[in-house]
Amino acid sequence: MFIPVFKKPLPTEETEVDGSIADMLISDRPLDINDPDPLGFKPIALGLSRFIRNVNTQPPLTIAISGQWGSGKSSLMNMLKADLRQNKFQSVWFNAWHHQKEEHLLATLLENIRTHAVPPIWHPKNLVFRYRLLKLRLKRSWPILFLLLAAYSALAGFLWAHPTALGLLSTNLEHILIDLQNGEWPHFDESGTFFGVLVIALGPLSLLAKALRAFGTKPARLMASMSGRFRVRDFTAQAGFRYRFEREFKDVTRALSPHSLVILIDDLDRCKPENVLEVLEAVNFLVSAGDCFVVLGLDLDRVERCVGLGFKDVAEELLDDTDIPELQNNNDSQTIGDAGKRRRGQFARQYLEKLINIEVPVPEPSEAQARNLLVPSANGGIQTESIWRSVGRELTQRTRALVPAIMLTATIIFGFWGGRSLLFEPVQEAQLNQQQSTDETEVTIGQPGILLEPKPEPERDTKISKFESGQTARFPRTLFVAPLLLLLGLGVWRLSILPESIVRDSPEFLQALGVWSPLVYAKQPTPRSVKRFMNRLRYFAMRLPEEESRKSIGMRLKGFLERIRGKNLPETVAVKKELTEATLVALSALHNFNHEWLENEQDWSKIKKGEVVKASNGSPEDLGQMQLLQITLQNAIKNHKSKFKQWPPTDKDIEKLLNLSKGIRVS
Repeated sequence: MFIPVFKKPLPTEETEVDGSIADMLISDRPLDINDPDPLGFKPIALGLSRFIRNVNTQPPLTIAISGQWGSGKSSLMNMLKADLRQNKFQSVWFNAWHHQKEEHLLATLLENIRTHAVPPIWHPKNLVFRYRLLKLRLKRSWPILFLLLAAYSALAGFLWAHPTALGLLSTNLEHILIDLQNGEWPHFDESGTFFGVLVIALGPLSLLAKALRAFGTKPARLMASMSGRFRVRDFTAQAGFRYRFEREFKDVTRALSPHSLVILIDDLDRCKPENVLEVLEAVNFLVSAGDCFVVLGLDLDRVERCVGLGFKDVAEELLDDTDIPELQNNNDSQTIGDAGKRRRGQFARQYLEKLINIEVPVPEPSEAQARNLLVPSANGGIQTESIWRSVGRELTQRTRALVPAIMLTATIIFGFWGGRSLLFEPVQEAQLNQQQSTDETEVTIGQPGILLEPKPEPERDTKISKFESGQTARFPRTLFVAPLLLLLGLGVWRLSILPESIVRDSPEFLQALGVWSPLVYAKQPTPRSVKRFMNRLRYFAMRLPEEESRKSIGMRLKGFLERIRGKNLPETVAVKKELTEATLVALSALHNFNHEWLENEQDWSKIKKGEVVKASNGSPEDLGQMQLLQITLQNAIKNHKSKFKQWPPTDKDIEKLLNLSKGIRVS
């Protein structure tokens, strides 16, 4: 069983490989989190992951990763999924393009969520999830809970008054089964009481199992009811299914909290227009039903065209020429001919702005990154490793391949050995058989009219047996080995888990937010605009490097042992952030109010001194508003200086923020 694992030869120290362009870029599969990252997607994926894991990022939220075909959207989403999995977040992957041939795309998506949204049954996280799910549903159904308690109290009282009821119950059930097998009607009059006990015992258990089930509704049944000719009865079934699934989905997402459910939908831009609309409507249904994050991989321009085609008649009816500035006072025939297309585009943008909260564009590769795709560098491509590290990696992979076989063999051996160790001694069995034979009631045939009496039961020896010198006794070793194996498994699991995966805002971030909040509110004093700014700012903060890498205890122990053995491994060094969070908040607030304040050097030279520059679009409109804005800005700068001792931000800080905000749209 174990031999095939070791058939592959171990790597040698030097292996000469002929390389060519044909050997590179041969796979179009999405990159994983541990793959070489020549395009620099990993920092964006980790930033998005930290943004989603931030306890102050409140779901539901829809994130669009936009880019042209082949730009790397799937790779970025795959890295995001891998990091979320490492941090105990449940993620569901759905490829809309692969499933667009399905008759009902919504039901297929919901079936995928039903299958993968819940932690595996063997994972410890599943126990926590089931407990929270049961707590939520019992809290909502407390009248039923009281009825169950009353039923169980009645059952306990019955068993207390009739201690032999359980034994008689099994006997009567056997008689009933025998009667049914013989084709006879069972004698319910003799066992009706016991059937009542059985119903009271098994009824609550079935309700408990139903409460612990994450999704009781099955989308496959919806697809079966919707196939063929559509009838009113099918519509009723569909409406009822949506309601039940919505309620169950909300329970599941709340039970998963704070590790929220993340649904990743890829290749939406490759679907037909009608399928694009169906998926977008499904996304709207999901974010309305439960607290989840939805990440869409799409080419925004193509999706806008599909939405425009799907709502062609609606766009023509709702939008006038006054809604599109390019069509005003323009009688050009070509422009008029494109009026319908422009109306559809405008309507589609408004439709998507309502659905998509944050757009993260895939960055275009620089010249150096494009070169790394063809000729991998030492940092971004194939990395060289020593012979010992290579051998260790190979042995680790092969050991993992042996794990299922080892677990199977160990289960058989320990099960067999444990069963033997739990048997009684032969002498004990003989004594037990002898004791049972003496317990049997003996009767003799007497004369007519004489009552037959059972033979008196012999007295049993109830004295405590004494342990004499030299006497041996078998100790069930399973009682010692089983807890030891359990502790060993818990120890290995504890060494493998990472530190806390929930990200929280730092005190510096919160203090800076309090300093600059008046300027944020002065831009547009509405809750939606403030929330939009917060989502944008928190995403920027999560894009900054982590101050120190998160490693499990096992990873740290492994590094410590390797350093003891003389390996030159880099020490864990805190990563200094290129941009402090206080400076990030200040620049984001200024950029949010007017991006030209940071992009124009002349404007910035005045803004950093607290002098308000009138925006190019004419706002603020009057002198009073400008004076009020200038006071707000000066107070923010003054408070920032006193709290953080750093002002003004450098040109490098401004450049960093502009790079972070490039292409980001938040709605």
